[in-house]
Amino acid sequence: MTLIKRNQGYTLVEMLVVLGMIGIITAIGIPMFNTAEHKVAKAASALAADMQLTRMGAIKTNRTWRIEFDTDENSYRIIDNQIGSGDIVKTVDFDVIAPGVVYDGSFVSGDLPITYPALGGDIYYLSFSSLGTCQQDEIDCGDQPCYVYISNSGNAYKIGTLETGLITKSRL
Repeated sequence: MTLIKRNQGYTLVEMLVVLGMIGIITAIGIPMFNTAEHKVAKAASALAADMQLTRMGAIKTNRTWRIEFDTDENSYRIIDNQIGSGDIVKTVDFDVIAPGVVYDGSFVSGDLPITYPALGGDIYYLSFSSLGTCQQDEIDCGDQPCYVYISNSGNAYKIGTLETGLITKSRL
């Protein structure tokens, strides 16, 4: 009597069950990445990384670098050297990277909120010295942290620097 050897592998039914389970898991998971909370977290991470880029650029070039926030355009840009006369290193539009996320035009030094225009219109800025420490407009934060606030549908983050220049990001 000869034995018939069965080919090893998966049946069509087994493959369809696995593909169906993958589809269900994907359908549940994808909407989680499009929430207001995820958008503001993504924008906060991008801003923290760009603040670090600005700080390191100032240290590397031994010049002041700035991040200018434009509330009218809901954007910010990184500028090497002086206001208006420096080179624009990078421009970021919150409406592109995270629709619905807004920068409200406020800074905080420690527990003291500061809201004021610096460049005319609705443009505010943080500057980093060649030592990597942060200043808000013409105010040196000294031993107080400098924070920028962004929000989206009740979700908010503060992104800022400590007196050492270390960049921090916190959910409110």
